[in-house]
Amino acid sequence: MSIVISSVDCCEVHNSNNDRVTLENRSARLQVRCAWANRYALMSDVLDNRRPWPYDASANMFASGASCAPGGERGVQNGQGFDYTDAIVTLEYAPRADVIEDSSGSDPSSGDNAYDDENPADHEPPVTDLASESLEPYAAFQTLDYRMFRWGSADGAMLRESEAPGRLRLGTVIVRTLYQVDVLPTKAFSSVGKVNDGAYHSRWLGVSFPKETLLMMPPRCNRTIRSDGSATWTLTIAMNYDTENWNVFWNAREGEFQRIYVVGGGQYDNYEKANFSGLLF
Repeated sequence: MSIVISSVDCCEVHNSNNDRVTLENRSARLQVRCAWANRYALMSDVLDNRRPWPYDASANMFASGASCAPGGERGVQNGQGFDYTDAIVTLEYAPRADVIEDSSGSDPSSGDNAYDDENPADHEPPVTDLASESLEPYAAFQTLDYRMFRWGSADGAMLRESEAPGRLRLGTVIVRTLYQVDVLPTKAFSSVGKVNDGAYHSRWLGVSFPKETLLMMPPRCNRTIRSDGSATWTLTIAMNYDTENWNVFWNAREGEFQRIYVVGGGQYDNYEKANFSGLLF
């Protein structure tokens, strides 16, 4: 029977399989290689589905943790960081506890606190948060050209500049938070102020976003350092979603958004386009 680690395309790193047994417990870990853009999807699949230790189905061990780091050849310099092609994901496995002592020292496997062996949920390891996503509203006020309008009728008195009408441009901010990040992705910084160069479908939200409708905002980064010396980042990225397109402008004559062009030149894009892969999945 073939070995299955995840539904996400990956391959075990040779000789990374480590199975540890003590008198009290058993644990295991292995490393897999996957595309850098798929690393979070892989960790989410393994942990959310509580995939078992692939080398011993009878071991009663299930995925309990994951971490990732760049793998393969040296990344390509990008500003102060690097763009990577591959990722090495370390997967950890631990047994499900059949007996857990509570704070009073009693055995919950007996009496009123007894686990129901017929309910597997009683024995499942805790769920680890890898990412979260939310949608938040935003609005931007746009002042229209006062010279395009008249009072009372099409040939009425001209508006003063101080009387220019405004238009509220409404949209949504997609906020994505990634937890337990070992290395901050360079694209979280190099993509700031740019728009998506291709259509994107969020499998979490079930929503598709056409190209040039997501504008990357500056990220928020929080560092957590633990008592055992380990440290990870919590990375929050935000993308302003515009239902029209960030590179179109309001044409008061036509009453619609349109592209604009440089006099004697080509199409004008207010925002540069970029590939957001690695930040979107």
